[in-house]
Amino acid sequence: MKISIYIFAILVLFCATQVSTVAAYFTTEQKAERLSDSSILFNIEYKFGSDRYSYMMPIFAKRSNDPEYGTLGYNIVDEDGDIVADGQSVGMVFSNASFANGQYQIDRGVLKTMELFVLFDPKDMKVKDTEKLFLQVTSLPFVMIDRENNQFKGSLNPSELQYYITPEIN
Repeated sequence: MKISIYIFAILVLFCATQVSTVAAYFTTEQKAERLSDSSILFNIEYKFGSDRYSYMMPIFAKRSNDPEYGTLGYNIVDEDGDIVADGQSVGMVFSNASFANGQYQIDRGVLKTMELFVLFDPKDMKVKDTEKLFLQVTSLPFVMIDRENNQFKGSLNPSELQYYITPEIN
């Protein structure tokens, strides 16, 4: 009986040391606020980090389904999920993460908060037509760097990006 308890204790201790203490990625908050008839502010907050890898994350954002690598992609969509081509927008990711080579650097074992802010001008759209608009992130690329400084390009997949969408405009 003592041997069983001893083996169980070692197994629990081993498993506890194998559990990652830092989550890889998840979105934590999404907002959409009408600032005026001619401006809407979209905001998506997310966290990134890992015990196994350091990350390089985009600072710049572009309204596109397929932006160049290293740029976060987003679209403005209507309540049916159709892309809205009208209007103009500008977006950028903000964080307290350090940055190097034009991207944010997240060290191994650290979880950092990133915030995408997009200012949208609906131009000639009627205000009532803008009430059911949403911002959807379409591409979130990153570079993972392992302990030997090997770099691996990655990106969130569509099933992960489905959570990177704002609610309707307040």
